[in-house]
Amino acid sequence: AGAAPPTAPTFSVGDVVEANFALEGNYYPGRVAAVGDDGSLDIAYDDGEEESGVPTSAVRRTADVDAEADDDDATAEPPPDEPPADDDDHALPLPIHEIFGIL
Repeated sequence: AGAAPPTAPTFSVGDVVEANFALEGNYYPGRVAAVGDDGSLDIAYDDGEEESGVPTSAVRRTADVDAEADDDDATAEPPPDEPPADDDDHALPLPIHEIFGIL
């Protein structure tokens, strides 16, 4: 008995994805706008472009991309320490009254 063939991923309207625009090899972020009876997808790209009849083989969930990015983050250096947001004394080069010539 042979192994079952791999099943194509299933997508639903609203899924956040990246799709291979015009099958040219470049993936762009968007959302599934519709799922055709044949399983192909209509994609509404974040930049305003739309594409119909996209095969599921040309679409990947952003979670797949995030997992790849997480692997890269494991070796990345931590971000530098930033001053607390409420530390207004260090946000400006001079005290505010000197900047505006008040008092």
